Amino acid sequence: MTGGISKVDQQWGKTDNQLPDHSHRQPGKEYETGQVNSHSTLDSNDQRSLNEKLKAASHLEKEEHKKEKEAGPPPTAPAVFHGNEPSRGAKVDENLGKEDEAVLKKKGLA
Repeated sequence: MTGGISKVDQQWGKTDNQLPDHSHRQPGKEYETGQVNSHSTLDSNDQRSLNEKLKAASHLEKEEHKKEKEAGPPPTAPAVFHGNEPSRGAKVDENLGKEDEAVLKKKGLA
């Protein structure tokens, strides 16, 4: 480098034929499909209709209810498994769960 002026290939070590090849990319393709969880499904700034938002909300509620329903074994299971009597709190929790299920079945939500 004489005189303080350098060529591009001297400065960065790349010439035009060594630049990365982006010909495999399709212009605008990466923006057509959004990324997973990129925004809230119930966002007020979203351009969906109220009907679509209600459907999304009911779908989310059903999914949450299904996850809660499949939460696992009853609270008394560990004690019974080890041959012990379940605690009073575990018995109360199990009874409350059964009552909740009965109420939901009565309402037609379960």
